[in-house]
Parts: sequence; C-alpha cells; structure tokens
Amino acid sequence: MKKEQNQAKKTAIKPENQILKRIVIFAILLVNLIVFYPSTKCGFIDWDDTVYVTENPNIALNSKNIKQSFTKGETHGVYAPLTALSLSMNFAQAKMNPKPYHITNIVIHLITVLLAFFLLFSLSKNLLFTAIVTLFFSLHPAQVESVTYIAGRRDLLFSLFAIASMLLYIKYKTKEKSSLYWLSIGCFLLSLLSKTQALLFPFLLFVVDYFLNLKVITRKNIVEKIPYFILMIVFGIVAVSVKQASPEFKITDEALEFPFFYRVLFGLWGYVLYIYQVLVPNHLSLIHPYPNAFPGYGYLGVVLACGVLYWCYWLFKHNKKTTLFGVLFFSINLVLMLQFFPNSYGLLNDHYLYLPILGIGILIAHYVLSLNPKYRKVALGFIGIYITVLTVSTINRIEVFSNPITVNTDVIEKYPDSYVAYNNRGSAFYKKNDLEHALQDYNQAIELFPKSAYSLNNRSVIYLTIGKFDLAMADLNKAISIKPDYADAYSNRAITKTYTKDTTILADHNKAIELKPKDRQSTRLNSSH
Repeated sequence: MKKEQNQAKKTAIKPENQILKRIVIFAILLVNLIVFYPSTKCGFIDWDDTVYVTENPNIALNSKNIKQSFTKGETHGVYAPLTALSLSMNFAQAKMNPKPYHITNIVIHLITVLLAFFLLFSLSKNLLFTAIVTLFFSLHPAQVESVTYIAGRRDLLFSLFAIASMLLYIKYKTKEKSSLYWLSIGCFLLSLLSKTQALLFPFLLFVVDYFLNLKVITRKNIVEKIPYFILMIVFGIVAVSVKQASPEFKITDEALEFPFFYRVLFGLWGYVLYIYQVLVPNHLSLIHPYPNAFPGYGYLGVVLACGVLYWCYWLFKHNKKTTLFGVLFFSINLVLMLQFFPNSYGLLNDHYLYLPILGIGILIAHYVLSLNPKYRKVALGFIGIYITVLTVSTINRIEVFSNPITVNTDVIEKYPDSYVAYNNRGSAFYKKNDLEHALQDYNQAIELFPKSAYSLNNRSVIYLTIGKFDLAMADLNKAISIKPDYADAYSNRAITKTYTKDTTILADHNKAIELKPKDRQSTRLNSSH
C-alpha cells in the first residue's frame, strides 16, 4: 500500500494545474468523436434493432406505449423502459432514418467517457493513470457493438447512469452531503430502467468503500446500502417476470439442451473468453454461437474461476486495493451475463463488455505505472502502441456494422457453422430483392440446422415469391411441426393455400390471429434468435 501511495504522489497532477487536465479530457473526447463519427453512415442491422426499433409495435412516442414500457416491459421480454423511451424520441423525430439514432448513441458514449474520466480521477488523483484507462475503455473495438449498433443504446445508458451513481456516491462519502447520496440512488434507478445488467451495482459500492479506506462493515455503512439493495431486488423480480410473461422472448435451443451443470461450465468458460476478448480482441462477432458439444478445454474455466477467487483473497490479504478494485469491477459487472441462466442468444455477447472493460483498463494502467521507473517508459510506449492498434481495429470494425449483410458475413467468417448468421443474412438479401443469394443462405442455414423453424419459414417466403408453392407448403408444414405455436408460419401457410386452392385456409388464419392477435403483416421473415 505504501508503494502505491508513493507512486500516486510521484505521478499525481497538481491541484493548480487544471489546464492540462482539461486538455487531456478534450483530446480524449475529440479522438472518440473522430473514431466513432463514421458510424453515422451505418444503417439498422436487423438483429435486436428489429425488436427495439424497426419492427417494434410500440415504437411510437405516446402515453400508451410509454405506460406499456414502464408497467409491462417490451414485447420481446426485456425490461428497459428508459432505453425504449429514448429510441421512441428518436423515432418521433427521425422515423426510420438511422443517422439520428447513431448520433444519439455517440453523444451518450461521449458523456459516459467523460464521467468515466472523472470517476477514475476521483479514485486515483493521477492524470496519467486516468488517461490510459479512459482511452483503453473508450476506444476498445468491443465498444463498437454498443456505440455503432443502435440496440446498443441499452448498454450506453445503463453504463452512463451506473458511473454517475458511483461518482456521486464517492462525492457523498467525501463531502457527507445527503443530496449527493439521494442523487446517487436516483442515478442507480435510471441505470436499472435502462438495462438490468446494473443489478449487482450495490456490491460495487462496498468495493468502493474498501478502496477509499472506509470501514466497510459498520451499521451506518450497511444501512446506507439498503435503498440500493431494495431497488436491486425489485428490479430483479421485474426482469424475470417480464421475461416469463412475454410470448416473444426466445432463448436459443442450444443453450437449453445442455444440462444445468454444463451451463455453469459454459458460464465459467465464457468468463475466460471475455477476458481474452478484452486483451486480444481478434475474434469479435455479433454472434458467438454455442459449440455443438462442450469442449474439453472449457474446464479451464473452472480452474481460472477458482484462481480468480484465490487471487482476490490474496489481494485483499495484502491490501492491493487498486488491483482488487479492477478485478471486482470487471467481474461484478459481468457475472449476470455469463449465461448460467441463459437470457440471450449465444455463449458471449460483445456488448456486455461495454462497462466491465473499465476494470481491465484499471489493471493494465496500474501495472504499468507500478513498474520500476527505468522500465516504465518502455512499458508506456508499448501501451501507446497497444491503444493505437486497438483504435485502428475499432475504426475497421465500425465498417462491419454498416448493414445486415456485412455484419452477418463477418459472423460467418468467424463461425462458418452459424446457421443463425446464414438465416439472418438471407433475410437481408431478401429485403434487397436478391432472391438468389437469399435462397442460398436459407439452404445453408437449414443444412446446418434442419430443425430451424425460422429458416424453414423464411425459405418458404422465397418459394412463395417465385411461385414454387408445393416447396413453400412443405417447408411451412415442417416448420409448424417443429414449432406448433409459430404464428408467422401459420400466416404464411394460409397465404400459400390461397394459391394451392386448399380449403383449410381459414383455420390457419384463425390460428395465426390466436397466437399473434396484434400482427397485421402478411408474409413474415424471422431472425433466428
């Protein structure tokens, strides 16, 4: 601890030298603006953008839809009313023009970066440390999925308010102003309303107390956390209830086919992969599908998890506050996303890393600045090169998110067996009226996963469009046999029957209306997530 304090004294910015601090802040924000502005040329990418914006029946900005979001959540089984409200505000102004949505995402990202800078500086009082971590956090290529992907708005908003809440909490602890305490609770509430990934935030406050050399286990300190934990419990119950009540919420079949024991192993292995993705982001992808079988090397996840737990104990025992803070910041913000209880498609999701990356940045910067002075300059040079390489990778990755075809092609290049990516790229080709390539992708998706009801339904739409009604009927019959509650397949089969003179057409129409009474669309394509 003494060594850490001495190091902080050597590199800390003098209180009167605020001009340098402002220059650094301005430079970081300017670089982020330059790097991410090209994303304003990107479109919707038809993954979660569909359920949040392009096919969201409640996207219009009105009191009915706002009430629906806050009381019942979104139709796809997610409780994120503040995110939904912000997207509805974009829709009211821009309709289906993606540029204003992207500009809003960039602005939120810049505000989050600014708050992260203030948070790091308030903890370290070290400008060089703060600059390194902020640059690593803000320019990492994994952040592209949250900033450039319109549906990534949820990650941006929850992170912004979580960082604001922690910053206000730290100021409350140093100034003892009750107004700061209640503002911190208010920001935590806004974070939860943006995305429930913030649920475990109250535990981070105990880590902050430890870092600030405050007595953690005292009656006053525990009582102060009660409102945070009440919100955590309430929103945890709400999130589960909304998922269970939504007929639109879909979990990947691959995840549910594995016994719970293997889902735990997948979660621990996912933790390993997330660390790798942060340090060596050469395999980022919109989709990270589950492997067909649990890999033997996946058991390393158990070893690493046990190693991290022991490391945390060792760090606590030896009073290594900064390192322990970084490890726990990364782990606590990520643990709910490790798919122990599957809540989305795929083993990993890059956008889950948006806030946790800050923890890894803290570890890297602290390690470099703790080196012997004769090695520190060399290490800082390597860090500069590393962040530059990450920034170039970020610029290149933004191009991947240009449209649904480019983003799904990127997934296919990294996961050639991903039937979901072929299905979704096929839908993108269909919307461009490129039926030949759409049919090729649907064929490939079905070859990889013959039980994909969504791909069968989508291929039937191609057959229906080109007049191959018997093939369309065969695909739809099979899709319904696989998924008997598939409203879109019933609707498409009813349309197909109008061409085959089948007299049972009314039964399919009635079934489609029964399963999805609010749907007025004719032929429907579906994403496989």
